[in-house]
Amino acid sequence: MHERDLAAIVCLILFITLSRQPAVGGAVLSYSTFLGGSNAAVANAIAVDSKGCAYLTGSALSSDIRAKPSSTHAYGVSTGVVAFVCKFNPKGTGLDYVTYLGGYGDCHGMRIAVDARGNAYIVGDTNCTNFPTRNAFQPSYGGGSIDCFVAKLLPDGSLDYSTYLGGSGQDDNSPAIAVDEAGSAYVVGSTTSTNFPVTAGAYQTNNAGEFNAYVSKLASNGTGLVYSTYLGGNGADYGYGIAVDSNGDAYVCGNTSSTNFPVVNAFQPSLRSTGIGNAFVAKLNPTGSALLFSTYFGGSGNDDAMAISVDSFGNVYFAGTTDSPDFPLKNPLQSSLNGGSSSGLDDAFVAKLDATGTNLLYSTYLGGSDEDRAQDVAVDTNGNAYITGTTDSADFPVTNAVQPVAGMDGDFNVQDAFVVKINPSGTALVYSTYLGGTSDEEGLGIAVDSHGDAYVTGFSDSQDFPLVHPYQSVVGGSFVTKIHDTPAPPNHDFAIQAILVPKDVTVSSNNPDGVTKRLVVRIQNRSDHSETIATFNNLTNLVELSTSGCDGDLPVLAQSIMNFPITMKPGATVNVLFDQLFESCEGDYTFSASLNGAALDGMPAANTNNDICPRPPTVTGGIVIDPGCGARNPDHTLGADVVTHVDVKN
Repeated sequence: MHERDLAAIVCLILFITLSRQPAVGGAVLSYSTFLGGSNAAVANAIAVDSKGCAYLTGSALSSDIRAKPSSTHAYGVSTGVVAFVCKFNPKGTGLDYVTYLGGYGDCHGMRIAVDARGNAYIVGDTNCTNFPTRNAFQPSYGGGSIDCFVAKLLPDGSLDYSTYLGGSGQDDNSPAIAVDEAGSAYVVGSTTSTNFPVTAGAYQTNNAGEFNAYVSKLASNGTGLVYSTYLGGNGADYGYGIAVDSNGDAYVCGNTSSTNFPVVNAFQPSLRSTGIGNAFVAKLNPTGSALLFSTYFGGSGNDDAMAISVDSFGNVYFAGTTDSPDFPLKNPLQSSLNGGSSSGLDDAFVAKLDATGTNLLYSTYLGGSDEDRAQDVAVDTNGNAYITGTTDSADFPVTNAVQPVAGMDGDFNVQDAFVVKINPSGTALVYSTYLGGTSDEEGLGIAVDSHGDAYVTGFSDSQDFPLVHPYQSVVGGSFVTKIHDTPAPPNHDFAIQAILVPKDVTVSSNNPDGVTKRLVVRIQNRSDHSETIATFNNLTNLVELSTSGCDGDLPVLAQSIMNFPITMKPGATVNVLFDQLFESCEGDYTFSASLNGAALDGMPAANTNNDICPRPPTVTGGIVIDPGCGARNPDHTLGADVVTHVDVKN
């Protein structure tokens, strides 16, 4: 084999992710497990109580979740998809209960909330006319294609109340739920019904358009409505998220295409979208009779606010998806859609409004050069925001990550969940991580406990999803993961964060041109100051990819089309992409990356050791003073080599 046969060409520096301050903290998995049965079960949402017990709801094709809970409850006679609710113990090692709700049709558990006494509140949708109701405000199906349902489970998983909520039209589109200190459930969703149950004195008693959002507050025993109101205009209005504060004010978010959506004390008083619609955020008073604020939020594209949370000061956090290049930003961690690429795909976004709804505290894109969607948001007592969603991007911004690279194959054609923690001012990613294996994942729900630990759930189809102390080690359709935030790592300048290569490559012996695959080396600025890569020579002096194969060590050729200089703020990462040509030589090929002693801060001779990481530890009197970071190799390599196996076939 000639040297050219395994020549790798650096074709593009793909994406730079920036944080405004040094990344602090880091993420570790406390536990991570599959959940499901022989027919896939998808967990759509998660909540957590004061003891650290996680509660999930979702849907399954049958009542056979692989579980040995302390108790199992099944309500209704089911012939289709059933809603399920389950409760994990604080260590994630067992289930306290599993409860199924079903009928002659399909039932989906969409969102869940839990009160201080350990009662669980579930909202979902059903087309079952025999859905199991108990102590119901609305005991009968409202008609149309689908109704919302609301249910309350006692701490042992038994059913306290269950009710339909709907009219003669379609009443669903991903309803959400929150609960107040008195045990009243608040529900948001969307309806086409002109006879959706509303109450006298409600803010809006008529459906004003095609779809309108609705907001309903149930009595604590489920037998009546405290209030229920439409919320919308002359277009389509979808309610996706709801939160409630200690005063009983309800906060809702969603998407609207209405030109006359009701606005009060608005940050953005008018619709800007020329597409499907803008996001909206609104706050209702405790009686549901007035809007305290209501605003559009978005740009010229389509913007969906999928989830909302509120802190003790009344600040509002909301997250979702946008394809607007002119989305409203404030102190952004990421200032351009799709990381500055021209893909025109969706990015996630996260934003924070003050208690008046008129002042934007921060707003940022969150994503890479491919599709990224935020699905849920939670906030802790300190004002840190936690977001989960789904990414197709190989260059999603990561820092202090449990999993710094996507679990994708060599062609980057699968999606992973992501989990992000943003500090209270919105100026830094505390951590940001992929979560997934070599098949598909979706992050659908997130909750946070009083210690700042995040609980995440969603869909997984990967045999190699990252598991830690799993309750269930067999793929079942869902995952449940608890993430603990660790203390901040020491500040160093540069580290190789990851090398990504395809696991297997097949080359046809009849193909003289071979097969080209994409390789990635990711480096990160771990210092507390910005570093500038002035020229391509700086970059090649900093990072090097070595290849060995059938004929031994092989050199790496390099060129670049990136515009220099590149300024890397603290916590920023650069993905260096290599196109590797594999020709007909069967066997294993080993890749390793190293950081050279190239100083980039203007002090090349005196500060070389501080510009590369990992580096040899400093030992004084037999005590390790500075253990370095990353791997321990004194030659500054990443550590264990990564390997691609090549099969040659006729």
